[in-house]
Amino acid sequence: GLIGENILGFVDTEYDLGHNVIRLMRAKNCDKKTLAYWHGDSAFAEMGIARRTAKQPHIIGHATLNGVSIRVLFDSGAPHSTLTLRAAARAGLTPSSVGVTAGGVTRGLGSKTLETWVGKFANLNLGGEEIRNIGLLFGINEIGDGADMLLGLDFFKSHRIYVDKAQSKVYFTYSGGKVFDLSTNPDAVASTIALT
Repeated sequence: GLIGENILGFVDTEYDLGHNVIRLMRAKNCDKKTLAYWHGDSAFAEMGIARRTAKQPHIIGHATLNGVSIRVLFDSGAPHSTLTLRAAARAGLTPSSVGVTAGGVTRGLGSKTLETWVGKFANLNLGGEEIRNIGLLFGINEIGDGADMLLGLDFFKSHRIYVDKAQSKVYFTYSGGKVFDLSTNPDAVASTIALT
C-alpha cells in the first residue's frame, strides 16, 4: 500500500529512511525555531516550500541547477530522483548532448514506460546544500504541479528530512551514501556535497 500526504501532511513529518523510520510530529511553541533538532553542530539545509492544501498536498520547493531556477517535488514513493527533459534542456543538456548516456527505461505507478538519459551537471543547490559534478537521470515529460524535478527515495535515503507544516519549510542534513542512485550508469555518479 501507499501512505499519502492525506496522512503524512496532517502534521510535521520527519523522514529518517536511512534508519527505516518515519515520524509524525506536532511541534508546539516552535515558531521561528530550526526543527532540524538532530543536527547538533553540523550544518543543515533549509528550503521554503509552497503551502500545502487538500488540492495541492505535495511538498514543493525551489532549487537551482547549473544556475537555473527549478521547482522540486519531494516524493518518497518515486524510487529514483528524475529531472524533466525541459528542465535538463534549460540547464544545458539534451539526450543528444556530448557525454549524455542512456539511463534505461523507467515507469511510475501505471504501465507506461519512459526512456531516460543520464547527464552530468555542474551543480545543484537545494536549500544551501550544493552538490557539484552531479550525474542526474532525466527524461520524463511532466511531473505535475509544475515541478521540474522529483526528489525520490534515493534522496530520502541519503538525507534526514523534517517537513515543518506551520513554517512551510523543509530542513535536511546529508546522512551519507549516494544522493542520487544511478545504478544504470555508475560512471556518472561522482559528486561532492557542500553546504553554502
